[in-house]
Amino acid sequence: MGFGGDAVVDVISVVIGFSDMLSIAQTVGIVGTMVLTLIFSKRHIQSLLSHQQTRVLNDLDEKVRKMAEIIIEGWLHWIKNCFKYGTIGEQWAQIRSEGWLNPAFENFVNREIILDRL
Repeated sequence: MGFGGDAVVDVISVVIGFSDMLSIAQTVGIVGTMVLTLIFSKRHIQSLLSHQQTRVLNDLDEKVRKMAEIIIEGWLHWIKNCFKYGTIGEQWAQIRSEGWLNPAFENFVNREIILDRL
């Protein structure tokens, strides 16, 4: 005589007991809740890290932009003083000797700006 499905459940519930089955179900529920919490917290942490990286890059970009503004303002002040005090020719000779600029641009500056100031 074989056991039916109901007989197996009856035997398991008798051997294990109802309170033990509730304890197992409670344990499975707690473990399941912990696993879900871990999964969602991992996703949340990943989104926070991405947000943090974006914020750091934006802050860095802003600082680089401000530094460029400061450098350009300092350069503009320096050039204005060179023209004001008539030292642009000396400064241009130094810049030209270092060979940083395009020769066509150097010829333009020599022809249009420097010769008029000397």
